[in-house]
This record gives sequence, C-alpha cells and structure tokens, in this order.
Amino acid sequence: MAALAGGAGYAALTGAHLPILRSLAMASLVTLGVLAGRRAISLRGLALAAFLLLAATPETILGVSFQMSFSAVLALIAGYAAAQKFFLKIHNKLLHHMLTLTFTSLLAGGASMPFAAYQFQQIEPYWIPANLIAVPLTALWIMPWGLVALVLMPFGLAAFALIPMGWGIGIIVWATTQVAAWPEALMSLPFIPPAAILAYTAGLTWLCLWRTKIRFCGLAAFILALWFATTARPPDVLVSADARLIAVRQANKILLLRLPKASGYTLSEWAPMFLDHNVVPITCGALGCPLGRVLLTMTAPASCGAASLVISPEPLRGACAALPRIDRLTTWQNGATVAWLTPLGPSLLTDRDVEGDRPWVMPWPEE
Repeated sequence: MAALAGGAGYAALTGAHLPILRSLAMASLVTLGVLAGRRAISLRGLALAAFLLLAATPETILGVSFQMSFSAVLALIAGYAAAQKFFLKIHNKLLHHMLTLTFTSLLAGGASMPFAAYQFQQIEPYWIPANLIAVPLTALWIMPWGLVALVLMPFGLAAFALIPMGWGIGIIVWATTQVAAWPEALMSLPFIPPAAILAYTAGLTWLCLWRTKIRFCGLAAFILALWFATTARPPDVLVSADARLIAVRQANKILLLRLPKASGYTLSEWAPMFLDHNVVPITCGALGCPLGRVLLTMTAPASCGAASLVISPEPLRGACAALPRIDRLTTWQNGATVAWLTPLGPSLLTDRDVEGDRPWVMPWPEE
C-alpha cells in the first residue's frame, strides 16, 4: 500500500498522463489482487484498467498513447503466459535476465510498432538493442537516483543525486545516438489506411485472448492488415485546413502549391504521402493551373473547362457550383480535405467527416 501511494504521488508529480494513469490503474488492481489473494497480473486487470480510462475519457481510444500502451501490456501478459514454462527451465540468472529483457522488448515493441507506424508513418527497427541498454539502466540507476533527488530537494541537496542520475541519462543518450546512426534506423512508411490498423488490432486481440491453438487464426488478420497497407492508394489531392498548402498527385510527381505562411509542420506530416514521388513546386497565375481532371485556380474562374474537381486557396463563391469544390470556405467549414479521383468522380474526405459530431469534438462553423 505504501508503494501504491508512492506511485500515485509519482503520477501526480509527472502530470498524470495517459501511460502513467494506465500504469497506476494496473498497479492498483495488482495491489488489490495481492490483498485479496487473487492473481495479480491478468488480462482481466488490463480490461478493467481500459474500462475505467475509457469510461472517463472515451476519446483516448483514438490516441497513440492509449493504443501503444495497452497493446504492449496485452502482448506482455499473453506472451509471458504462453512462454512461462520455457523460462522456468532456464536456471542461469544472467541468461534468464537477458532473455526476459529481450522477450519483453520484442513483445511490447512488436505489438505497439504497427500503431506507431499508423500514427507517425515511420518505424524504428532497432528498438531491442536500444532497450537492452536503456531499460535496465533506467530501472537500476536513473530512477533510484531520481527518487533520492526528490527526497533531498527540500534540503537543497538534490545535486548530489541529480549528478549521478545525469551520468545514466548521458549513457542512454549516447547509446541511442549510436543506434540511430545504424542503416535504416528510422524508416519512413507510405500511407497506411484505417482498415489496416483495424485488421491488425483484431488479429492482436484474437491472438492474445485465446489460449488454445485457435489463437493462431489471428495471424490471418495480420496478413489481411499487411494487404490493406501495401495496396492502399494515397489521396490524389491534399488541401490543408487553411488552404495554404495544396498538393496534387500526378503519375510519379507531386505538384505542390505552397503559399506564404503555410504550415511547415503540416507539410512534414504530408511527407509519407510523397514517398517515391518527386515534389515539384508550382505557381499559378490569375488564369489558374489545369492539372488534368483538377483545376487549381487562384480566383473564381469564368469557366471550369473539363475539370471534375476545382481547388482554390480563396473562396470560389458561386463559380463552378455544379462541380465538387475545395476552397478556403469549404476548408473553414470542414477542415483539411483529401480527394481521390475515381472513374465515378472525385471522392472527398474531410476532417469533419473523420472527427464526426461527438461530445468531445469542438463545434464546427455553421455553413
């Protein structure tokens, strides 16, 4: 109970972020299990922790922190339950420690990596070597010195603990710098559709919840997720929320219109859409830029020609009213917009469509 109280204080001290709250909820359930003489670590405990967090903040299920932390713990509990007999046969303590540390990194990192790939369009394949250094050093050196520093702070003596703590942090920074210099240490990925991560989540859940051989049917969902990810077609058109950035895909080129004060962060987030494409900056005069089936115009055009989609960083007013349009007014009303050019016409998806009308979503401007 004293350790649990210390954990609660640590959670409050660090800002009570989602991973900390998840850990605190799990620790509370473990403590309750120990006091009641029940199994302390189980999938039921994880389910209860998830239920409590989602009951209080349901929107967190869409966040990368929730997805990565709960998938990692799910894989750890199920993985060690399956491999328990194997590890009991290893009597060499050093070998046992190294194998369990590697297995832990493999389970947690492997389960959460697809969510990182989906959210950030990049992966770090060398997480296991980095964790073999960082995890024990954090647990056995950095965190204990941090707790000592916390105790010494009221007396003005925290430096005696923070200095050796800094040595450990310096070693981790050095180790991660070395790993980051390895070939392909950070791999950028192309566009990953929601269907891929949903299929992966279903497969992971199935694989971890079942205890018999039927669990391996979840691997079929992994294959389906991989198929979704490798066959996904990125959008043909991207328009930022302020319409200052407009990108149109044509063959192996990305035609990019970047107006003054356009968001550099948004452009960097678009980068996975541009893999294997040459980015060609363009400028459009008063007459606009006919880009195949897309008409990119700076002003309301007198004629839309043969275009099937009209885009403008300025309000189009009544121009080309019969065609699908993306302009400064529509992005103000609906947020950032992407479009796929199909034989049946443009298919548009807006930020408003994705966020929906939910209690935690700020009201969108009225049309």
